[in-house]
Amino acid sequence: MEFLEKNVDLKDIKRFNKQAKEWWDPKGVQHGLHAMNYMRVPWVLEGLKETNYISKDATNLEGCLILDAGCGGGIYAEGLAKLGAKVIGLDCARELLDVAQNHLNTQHDIKDKVTYVCETIEEHCLKNENKYDAIVCSEVIEHIIDKNSFLEACIKTLKPGGSIFMTTISRTFAAWFLYKFMGEYVLGLIERGTHDPKLFIDYKDFSKNLRKE
Repeated sequence: MEFLEKNVDLKDIKRFNKQAKEWWDPKGVQHGLHAMNYMRVPWVLEGLKETNYISKDATNLEGCLILDAGCGGGIYAEGLAKLGAKVIGLDCARELLDVAQNHLNTQHDIKDKVTYVCETIEEHCLKNENKYDAIVCSEVIEHIIDKNSFLEACIKTLKPGGSIFMTTISRTFAAWFLYKFMGEYVLGLIERGTHDPKLFIDYKDFSKNLRKE
């Protein structure tokens, strides 16, 4: 609970829990995450091949254990599992994890490949050091208050030579205009209050934080 209150806005958890029933609707509130899977799932495979962590000839993620930090309703986690990975999905939003588990139960080909855990990454890293071949964190860190704490915990759980794959909203005027002004206030594609531009991260700061950790 200490890490939760320190690092996660509880209003975000309530907001995402409210969206739980629509999470798996490809045309619903999380349609963007569904669309991103076409890019971000093969990105992990190609990234691990690029670093020679897996064979250059690999066509799947068989044998890889991946942590999805901030997994939400499980869209990314299931996509990785369908490519052969074993996945641990981590999130603090209990209702979203219930939705993720319920959907997973209908996916008989991968239901034994994904496990969902309700805790913070800081709590998780205390008992899972050097465990994962890769960590994915997609559209999450822009909601995190203490990014250094989050990144440090992620890195602690990573095996030597493993990789972290993150997507986020950069701290630019274009991002504010598209996500905050247009997305939330003009077009209404995103619920108002979803994004706090003060938490967007500059890619240079992001790279610096990773190198420091």
